[in-house]
Amino acid sequence: MEPEERPVALAEPIQTLSRQECPADREIRSFSPKLIRRSGGRSIYDAGENLTGYATCTGRGRIIIRYAEELRADGELDFTSAGGKQQIQCDEYLTGRERRLKPRFSVKGFRFIEITGDVKEVEVIAVHSDVAVTSSFVSGDDALRDRFGLPAPGAAGLYR
Repeated sequence: MEPEERPVALAEPIQTLSRQECPADREIRSFSPKLIRRSGGRSIYDAGENLTGYATCTGRGRIIIRYAEELRADGELDFTSAGGKQQIQCDEYLTGRERRLKPRFSVKGFRFIEITGDVKEVEVIAVHSDVAVTSSFVSGDDALRDRFGLPAPGAAGLYR
């Protein structure tokens, strides 16, 4: 064995796991995204804002849903902000009967959605902590307001 491959004894953790004190993430709202392009069995939708959550739809057969925060100049999804093509956020379904498709145990950060397959009733579900806004910020300076202002409601999950 090489020296770096040998087992290493670790000390016991010095901290104790404790229960989460803040509200859990949950489905906050749902809405229909805008269809902006359909071509070759693929449809691209715009949720209108960056958010955390997922897309859901009704479909049958092989359905692939990919997510991105931006579009390239040619109108295709741009995966750069989420790690590039090595880390594409994607849900894939294979079902023999028509049913509502929804991911389990995962949320994505996105604005744009690409769906490959025959689907209907596309919806976006925003997921984040249900924490009330308890402050506000006002400024006549656009740069200051953009830098220190509160995030848009849809971006609440992105700023935890």
